[in-house]
Amino acid sequence: MMPWIMGAFFMEPMMLWMLHGPLTGQASTGGAWAAILFVAAHVVVAALLMGGALMAARLSPRARGFLSRLHLPSLRHVGTMLIAAAMSASVIHVTLHGGIV
Repeated sequence: MMPWIMGAFFMEPMMLWMLHGPLTGQASTGGAWAAILFVAAHVVVAALLMGGALMAARLSPRARGFLSRLHLPSLRHVGTMLIAAAMSASVIHVTLHGGIV
């Protein structure tokens, strides 16, 4: 249930916010640049989180114990979040614009 909630309520608004303007021509950057920015932002955040976790695990026995108990999402978990985000974005888009196009 949690992947559906994360995808529909957290990932989807961010995805719409970052990609809607450029894809509809209402922003100064093109759609390709928006997609690149979207992916790059996620790569940077993931790298910072992983780097911080690895550094904390090496330097602190207390952090090592905490990090060993954390949930690591599987590929199925990530896929479910992406599906929920896409479904939620589709519903909002059809509701606001009155159709698919």
